[in-house]
Amino acid sequence: MDTKLLGRTLSALLLVLAVRTASAQEALSPEQEIPAALSPSPADEEFFGAGDALVTEAPAAERGDSAGTGLPEFEKVRWGGTFRLEAAGTVDAEALAEGEWTGAPGAELDLAGTFFLDARPSEEVRILVKARATYPFEEEGDWALREFFADLTLEPGLLLRTGKQTVNWGVGRFWSPANVINLERIDPENPDEELAGPVAVRLLAVRGTSNLSAYALLQDMEEDGTVGIAAKAEGVIGGTELSLAGVWRPDRPWAAAVTATGPALGLDLYAEAVVRGGGRRTCVVEDGGAPLGVSAETREAEPAFQGTLGFSWTWSDETEAWNLAASAQYLRNGAGYADTDLFTTYAAGVAALAAAGQIGPEDLYLRGRNYAAASLALSDIARNGAGLSLLWLGGLDDRSGKITAAASYSGFKNLRIALSYGERYGREGSEYGFPGPRRTLGLSVETTGLSF
Repeated sequence: MDTKLLGRTLSALLLVLAVRTASAQEALSPEQEIPAALSPSPADEEFFGAGDALVTEAPAAERGDSAGTGLPEFEKVRWGGTFRLEAAGTVDAEALAEGEWTGAPGAELDLAGTFFLDARPSEEVRILVKARATYPFEEEGDWALREFFADLTLEPGLLLRTGKQTVNWGVGRFWSPANVINLERIDPENPDEELAGPVAVRLLAVRGTSNLSAYALLQDMEEDGTVGIAAKAEGVIGGTELSLAGVWRPDRPWAAAVTATGPALGLDLYAEAVVRGGGRRTCVVEDGGAPLGVSAETREAEPAFQGTLGFSWTWSDETEAWNLAASAQYLRNGAGYADTDLFTTYAAGVAALAAAGQIGPEDLYLRGRNYAAASLALSDIARNGAGLSLLWLGGLDDRSGKITAAASYSGFKNLRIALSYGERYGREGSEYGFPGPRRTLGLSVETTGLSF
């Protein structure tokens, strides 16, 4: 099958559908009835961008009410943004304690802002643009278009989204094997960070508490003329949200995923099971003929299972003076190495391969098969803005990990101060045993709550 021809034909058909739909909506006269938008369901919340804290709602008196729909009248344009500045410094705590540290502290400046434009000319049409800029604003990567899409209601219960969009399939907090479409993966140390998604077309059918989605993935079309396809079915059974999804892209990894979320024993439980394969991967292999004992080899990726199970739990007292949150997760990574001792035995050889560009960070990420993470946070203690947190990330196969403890204070208006202590453990060459200080002290000052 000519995948390039198939991709171009599919894209052309979808583009014609979008243009014809938009033209039909523009041709409606004021006297013609426009179908009312659906009441928000979990799928609608994602479709219409729930959680976009940057949107500033107009007062109810200004919004009014759409005649005959009982829904608020949409503003023509809404916009917003955020501003964030964080200055942080870290020192080698071990050398400092021994009185040997004489260098300057490691410094980091994080200056970033986001801009959000949301145009809704009618209940059936929405165009969203979301961009982010990060200091020093010089390189191409410092300016990023995070999302840029158009939403169209073709008819009640049938929705179309076209453009660059985030596709949240996974439910895991620290790791998510089901996150197979987005262009970025979750950072376990910053799991709430928004992920960038591909250029795609999605058709969503809503039927009660069940939703069916079909995707045309256009991210690679400009480069090699190929189009990926994906589909997802989700619903609620007995209080448990279930989903079944799959993705296929020419000459790239394919995946099939099942996810489940639901409450039990006072906990919010989640699970993912994924089988993925196809594509090519670069592996580190033992090589007696190599100067340092290892070499890099690119081979076809075999099908592998990845699964995760975790929970989150929150508690507050009646006065909300004590707010406690806990999370824990286990990850089984069948695509990892069966024996991670390779990386510690030949640590110098692996480092040489990385320095030579023969292997990259993606080839070394999650090299083992078993991982775990846990976090505990106490926020706004006694309502005075103080907080305590503890995070542990561990590679169970190579017995390496990282522990981070932090104390923060946000009692000042729009300002947060945090003191942290981090410690990495594990042999040289293990997942968390990379070169650098094993124990660090950090101080950060950050602006918070600055949005418009």
